[in-house]
Amino acid sequence: MQTEELISVFSKLEEMSLNELRDFWQERFHTRAPGLSRHFLRKRIAFLLQEQKYGGYSDFVRTQVLHIASQEPITLNSKGFEVGKVFSRVWQGTLYRIVAVENGFRMNGKLYRSLSGAAFAITGTQWSGKVFWRIK
Repeated sequence: MQTEELISVFSKLEEMSLNELRDFWQERFHTRAPGLSRHFLRKRIAFLLQEQKYGGYSDFVRTQVLHIASQEPITLNSKGFEVGKVFSRVWQGTLYRIVAVENGFRMNGKLYRSLSGAAFAITGTQWSGKVFWRIK
């Protein structure tokens, strides 16, 4: 398929109904079309046609994807922060560090349920934890 033909097919895909796209898929790829919406089925067909014309992902990209997929999944704590993430803040000349742990946050050996609780322990006043630790 020439580039001009590919562009022409893309134009036709824009105007096809969902059933026409499914029929096109069946004729072109000899399998049943996936259960996608018209919008996503059109995008998928366009991608596959380009892949056939210009080739798929490079070996480098495939290697990177496999490497990322083999990594340990990120664990989030109850507040939605990555376990092990360290936040730091200088307050009145003192550096404070807090670490996200599975069930909250740990600072100086003490467990806090929230960043706000740790900020209160440092300042003695109510703070938004995200604002104090400069996360927002």
